[in-house]
Amino acid sequence: RAGMIAIINRIATPATDRIVAEAEARGVEKFAAEQRGVAERLKKRGGDVVMSSIKFCLESAEEAEVFAQQLREGAK
Repeated sequence: RAGMIAIINRIATPATDRIVAEAEARGVEKFAAEQRGVAERLKKRGGDVVMSSIKFCLESAEEAEVFAQQLREGAK
């Protein structure tokens, strides 16, 4: 029984891995898009504190987009 479990755990599933990575990447991209949307809404308010928040949102979005790409590349 333990031998069968070990064999099953070693089975490569590249197609499934790519599908899962794509789904994860899409979720991260949705987060990035939301961050960009928050930044756009904040731009309408103005002010120094708001500018700091806008910068934070845009940087978060950029980092999320890089991470989404890394998820896709890791599944290849």
